[in-house]
Amino acid sequence: MIRSTMPHILGLRADFAQDRYEEAVNAARRAIQSNPGFSVAHWVLAAALAALGRIPEAKIATAQILALGPNLTTAETCAGIGVPTTLAAPFTKACHAAGLP
Repeated sequence: MIRSTMPHILGLRADFAQDRYEEAVNAARRAIQSNPGFSVAHWVLAAALAALGRIPEAKIATAQILALGPNLTTAETCAGIGVPTTLAAPFTKACHAAGLP
């Protein structure tokens, strides 16, 4: 069964954009459970965990991201999912705190 990722992307972005990081963590984990290869959910999970200061957990998510796509960068991911300019800076900062390129 193929599941659409669009609702997950919209929900994850909304939670992160509104500083609802715990909700973003929960939504990302649900998205990953539904589709473990959905790399965007792993990126949001790592960023949200880092934004919450939960760096060790964020590093685990980062390891999964790098396993899925070792050459992806935060800038490419932001462009790929259409992260708005107002969200790009805090998302990028959180991704870098999680150890993402």
